[in-house]
Amino acid sequence: MIYEGVVGHQFSATFTLDGAVLDLTGATILLRLMLPDETTSDKTAATTMTAGQAAYSTAAPDLTPAGRWQRQWIVTTAGGSVYYSPIVPFLVAEHL
Repeated sequence: MIYEGVVGHQFSATFTLDGAVLDLTGATILLRLMLPDETTSDKTAATTMTAGQAAYSTAAPDLTPAGRWQRQWIVTTAGGSVYYSPIVPFLVAEHL
């Protein structure tokens, strides 16, 4: 469960193309979040030590307000190709 206002929740992904790990050297990787009011917020992700992987850790205002959200990764390679991941819905819950 993801809670409203949580700091340090990590979203991560492994990027492949036609079954091969995508070379992320020099790539720009964004995590696009769609809030419950359907506005979007782009977060810049960092590549990890493992080839083809990227992650984003949330900061204080990232997951507010509670409600139904969506996320999608956008990868722009060093060569200018742009790839989009499937859209994934998720719930951000209120806490006491």
